[in-house]
Amino acid sequence: MANKVKWVICKPEGFSSLIDKISTLIDGLIDTFPSELAQNKQQKLCEQGMIQLDLQHPEQVAILRKANEGMDRLVQDALDTHKVATGNTITSPFGDGNTGL
Repeated sequence: MANKVKWVICKPEGFSSLIDKISTLIDGLIDTFPSELAQNKQQKLCEQGMIQLDLQHPEQVAILRKANEGMDRLVQDALDTHKVATGNTITSPFGDGNTGL
């Protein structure tokens, strides 16, 4: 890994490749050693973050959706679960009937 880091510093075009490799390795660790409790907490935090983003900056949700394509599973699940897209209603995990702005 240290050689990869040196390589990225010398050749910045390899930075995204390194990030992709690290993301793949982290996903592999999560899949290999799943912690249901930790995954549930991460998912709830992601869902709460999506709700806050939709309430405070609804125009950013569509940008996040596009930027996240094929990237972070938790973010994608939160986007899909709550259907947080500009103009769509969202469902709060707190059951308060919040429909966004």
